Amino acid sequence: MPENTPIREPRLHLQERDLIAQGVDVRMFGFVENVRPPFHAARFEVLPGCRTPLDQHSVQECWIILKGSGLLEHEGRQYPVMESDIFYFASFERHTLINDRDRAITVLSIYW
Repeated sequence: MPENTPIREPRLHLQERDLIAQGVDVRMFGFVENVRPPFHAARFEVLPGCRTPLDQHSVQECWIILKGSGLLEHEGRQYPVMESDIFYFASFERHTLINDRDRAITVLSIYW
């Protein structure tokens, strides 16, 4: 690294909470000024008895389940979700996360 280049902290910070549905809160990762990665990232939490809105979009997306378990509904089929699972959604595939348990589910979403 050139001597006159300022060193920046590598840690990303979460932006303000966005409540997108009852019991579902999303926080986008804030990248430092002038940093434009080829993806976006968010962390979201789904409280017990809640679900994300049915989503379908032009971007591709990966979910990494950080904590908790529940059900993924993908293109009309249901799949169990457990901690450390990773899911991929191609563009325009319908998906929603259902928390049918008594503990919150925390997910890292990366999309591009």
